[in-house]
Amino acid sequence: MGGVKSSASSPSRHLDDPPVLLGTVLGIISSLSYTAANVYLRKLAGHEDVVWISCIKAVPVAVVAWLLVGRLVRQGRPVWPNRRQLLWLMVSGVLVQLGGNVAFQWSLSQIGLAMTVPLMFGSLILSGALMGRFVLHEPITSRSAIAMLILIIAISILSLGTPQANRSVAEELRSAPGSAALLAAAVAVACLAGVSYAMVGIVIRRVLLARLPVASTLMVISTTGIVVLGAVSLGRVGLAGLLATGEPQFRDMLVAGVFNMLAFFALGKSLEVIPVVRVNALNASQAAMAGVAGVLIFGETLSPALIFGAALTVVGLIAVQGGSH
Repeated sequence: MGGVKSSASSPSRHLDDPPVLLGTVLGIISSLSYTAANVYLRKLAGHEDVVWISCIKAVPVAVVAWLLVGRLVRQGRPVWPNRRQLLWLMVSGVLVQLGGNVAFQWSLSQIGLAMTVPLMFGSLILSGALMGRFVLHEPITSRSAIAMLILIIAISILSLGTPQANRSVAEELRSAPGSAALLAAAVAVACLAGVSYAMVGIVIRRVLLARLPVASTLMVISTTGIVVLGAVSLGRVGLAGLLATGEPQFRDMLVAGVFNMLAFFALGKSLEVIPVVRVNALNASQAAMAGVAGVLIFGETLSPALIFGAALTVVGLIAVQGGSH
């Protein structure tokens, strides 16, 4: 996946340029859709197998992607990735599901929505900016570097609030609060999800810069995820366990998948025209949205660490926005 300098990172392109404006709007749509998906995923936390949830969530993306690819084929347009692109996309499909979606879902069941999303996005922006710099040669300005330092501090502060968050989630799920080691693992896993999403974002942007359609890209990633997660789910709980999924839970999985599909396609189109740093910063507005949703909808603890950490995350993402062209 050799680095290519994107024209979207050129200093001469600003928000009033139509492609950049389109990419920004799509990034906002992606953020809103992901927030809606995360609300439904939070409803499922602790009630269903985390791998099975991630598998069903990927189905709407795969269905729509295959339909769009079929349409492109009928139009006579090239849609199939070459062998190297296919390999990278398949690896990304496994990574985004196991290291991203499954890890994120498990963290939700331990420390809740208001804490998991800021932790995930703080690590996503940090790792995405670094990987964008070294893989895609997208610049990191001094202001962006300061913003990333703010995000490191925000992640550290948010980590202090995990015991309170875990207690509120355990009370809702009627289970015992986790140990210190388990809470540390929940923080690490939330950050792992962010790094995994960042890596997949880099692969998607690199492939899109090679003119592979968004539908083809997401078709390979989502289909790979369904196959892998379906096999893992079958091995974990068996066919009877999968068929025992309640109708309300299955409906919530599919609704989360539909919002995830909208967000994924908006994200893919956004990555075609604007740099990874800007896309990640726009999506990181979920940190504030998730904090509000977690507290108001699910009654999660509004601790000082959550307030200060989430506020710093928002400051960091604003600084990243201001530091990118």
